[in-house]
Amino acid sequence: MRIFIILFLLGTKVYGQGLTSKEIDKYTKKIDWLMLSTKLTVYSYSEMSKCSGEVNGYYYNKKLVFIDAIHAGEIGFSSQQVYIKNNEIYKITYGEYEAELENYRKENPSDSLQIDYGKITYTNVLYHITLSNPVIFAQESNNEFYIKTASDETIEEFVSCAKIMMAELEKERASR
Repeated sequence: MRIFIILFLLGTKVYGQGLTSKEIDKYTKKIDWLMLSTKLTVYSYSEMSKCSGEVNGYYYNKKLVFIDAIHAGEIGFSSQQVYIKNNEIYKITYGEYEAELENYRKENPSDSLQIDYGKITYTNVLYHITLSNPVIFAQESNNEFYIKTASDETIEEFVSCAKIMMAELEKERASR
């Protein structure tokens, strides 16, 4: 039994930095209020991010507190919002709005050379990751909200991308 418990603990990453999900929600609301009140300083990453397209970092008292990133294409986009406190990531929201081209092609086989954009349907999915202990992973789609479980690899992918954007923004800010 002891071996099982040790393996279980080693196989599960802990992201919580000591805040509960309620405390994280309170903090994100504070940052949202500061942003609406235009009390945050914005720095934009001048290149295309490795994890997203355009990346904007919002600073309060010279500390990065929020990242807003968007990667847009011709028929879809993805977006990421990251809440940061004391250089620790507390919440990530990732959204995808993409054309369902496979469905379109099945339903409109005669439109093989030209696409009628009015007939295309789109996915619209938001993932909310609260890095409390335990991690809360929720999916929002078609006005439905689901609490889900996600693998450590999935969570780590979102966290790693957020850390890359943080480093890109710090590099940009330091160069000014």
